[in-house]
Amino acid sequence: MRHLLVVLSVAGLLASVGCGGGGGGNSPGTTAGCSSTSLPLAQQLRNPVSKFAVDNNGVIISLPQVNAGGAGTTSGALIFGIGTSGNNGTTIGTVAATVLPIDTNCNLVGNTCANPVYTGIATRFNGVTYPNSTNAALSSVIDSGTSVLLFLDTTTTGIPNCGSAQNNYYCPNTPDALTAVNMGANSTPQVTTAFTVTDDRNLLTSKVALSDLAAPVSPGNPTGSTQQADGFFDWGLPFFYGRNVYTAIQGFTASGTAGPYFGYNGTVAAISPPPTAPNGAAAANVAPLIIDGGPVAGVIANNVAYTSVTICQPGSSSNCQTIDHIAVDTGSTGLRVLASALPSSLLSALPNVNPAAPVAACVQFLDQSFFWGSLRVADVKMGGPFNNAEVASSLPVHILGDPAFPTIPSSCSTVTTVSGTQTSGTEEDTVTQLGANGLIGLGPTQFDP
Repeated sequence: MRHLLVVLSVAGLLASVGCGGGGGGNSPGTTAGCSSTSLPLAQQLRNPVSKFAVDNNGVIISLPQVNAGGAGTTSGALIFGIGTSGNNGTTIGTVAATVLPIDTNCNLVGNTCANPVYTGIATRFNGVTYPNSTNAALSSVIDSGTSVLLFLDTTTTGIPNCGSAQNNYYCPNTPDALTAVNMGANSTPQVTTAFTVTDDRNLLTSKVALSDLAAPVSPGNPTGSTQQADGFFDWGLPFFYGRNVYTAIQGFTASGTAGPYFGYNGTVAAISPPPTAPNGAAAANVAPLIIDGGPVAGVIANNVAYTSVTICQPGSSSNCQTIDHIAVDTGSTGLRVLASALPSSLLSALPNVNPAAPVAACVQFLDQSFFWGSLRVADVKMGGPFNNAEVASSLPVHILGDPAFPTIPSSCSTVTTVSGTQTSGTEEDTVTQLGANGLIGLGPTQFDP
């Protein structure tokens, strides 16, 4: 159903692995003897926006409406900061956003947590609130990194799916107009959201933007244990079309409301990409978004929003590389870039976050893929012109497929499915496998869970 994009790292799927070679610099030694390690916050992956000087409390993704039948391409804006300048308040144009504070899944069902971990929001569908158990692994999220409206299962919804030969999309006989109620922390506020599910199989090779593409979390007829794990909504990129969608970062206040929160408003006019922001203001805090089918010739990546980032050697304004087709993901945290997208001279100039005992990291995703690579430090620029861009200085960056760490620990390559079983995962460390040159996680957590 996707290439990179059922991620949900906001639920805490990252494992860090220390692979110290003791040789200093970026020399990792052998990874066969890797051991798990805890890193100080300064060395951990984090939301890049949280390191900007001003527009650092969250992001707004603004995409135009995509009608039934899809679009061959579309574009919009990635706006940094919420309420920090004239172009990024919770009202853009005339439509105000509804803010949904993110809760712990304990509080979502009326209980308390001794050590709360922010997981998501709740969604009520057909009279049932999801998640509906304190043991639920995942809450609902608003997630630009998922290419479909991903929710529940066929047994629960009654919507047939296409089967494994057709990527297990939902395939209703006629377009299915539905509603759900999204709820913030402790069920407040509540906002009714309309959405449509359509059988889009015939459009997948001709349209890249599809607003009604949906899929169940688990295909077929799930078992009881699998069905319990299916109890959430992942509001993927189709949800973003025709809306301004807000993601505020934990530890910051955005437009008077403490993060973390998701927010969104109704249908908006198409927004022009830079050089101007939606209201014509200076565009240092605006980066273009494009849904164009991706960077792999002959392969269409449906519903993937891409932007560009510039990576520089720390402290340098000359040893830099601008990388396009970085997938934008509000369901994970941190910048991850393919080693193959970086010139060797730049890669070698990016120090490991712990040069004395170099570190690599693993992240596993719900689609049974995983990333493995070094954690290095870079200056990252996004938004306006190079000399007026937003800058995240000395940002830890996950370098996927870093040749300095060729051996993957079995603890990384063995992934856990939604139902809790373990299987051999697929490493996505090339542009063909990933469908992008990297992924930028702009989720609501400041640091990678």
